[in-house]
Amino acid sequence: MTTNPLMNQLQSKKLGLLLKDARLTSGKSLKQCANAIGVTSHRLKSFEGGVLTPSLPELEAFAFYLGIKINHFFGNQFISDVAVQDDLPTTVEQYKSLRQRVIATHLKLTRMEAGTTLKALSQSTGISSGRLKNFENGETSIPLFDMLQISDELKISRGDLFVQSGKVGKWRKQLEMMDQIASLPEEIQQFVSQPVNRPYMELAMKLSKLSADKLRAVAEGLLEITY
Repeated sequence: MTTNPLMNQLQSKKLGLLLKDARLTSGKSLKQCANAIGVTSHRLKSFEGGVLTPSLPELEAFAFYLGIKINHFFGNQFISDVAVQDDLPTTVEQYKSLRQRVIATHLKLTRMEAGTTLKALSQSTGISSGRLKNFENGETSIPLFDMLQISDELKISRGDLFVQSGKVGKWRKQLEMMDQIASLPEEIQQFVSQPVNRPYMELAMKLSKLSADKLRAVAEGLLEITY
């Protein structure tokens, strides 16, 4: 089986993002983690940048030091994203820092998977390559309209960038549900608001999860009962 250099490069970049995200979320410095796994800070930085790929023993030592399952580094979810979802940040500054890193990492990973270079993205957005690089590395907070312009160019849904879980995510979803309910006809709103009608709504929810074949079987069963 032949190897794909571009695919290997992409996987190294993604692994580097996962390593850096895990380290930063843990609050450990580059030097602390490098000492813990027996490599130089320069070598660990090369791992995080996707320039070099760690060996399995080095990756295992890194995961052990940070208390993370080894399988995490073969997936697509970032520790900082999980931290935000679980409401782990204790201050607004911690929340903002984690969310900014989640967004920056999402933009960077999407750009790499699309095969778009920083130069090409710079030309299409009018944002300098250096500034885009600072955004992706989390060195500079991304202004809202710059973020929207970048996400539009990379064809990222704006909803995908909004926080999905945690207190802020739940609050946003509640407001969206209130808007959806307000758009319903008045008689349906009144029906939904009556506690006595809750069993009917729960039944409707269960039926909505059934396949077409199972729904047909239920309907046929009801017809048999009525005859």
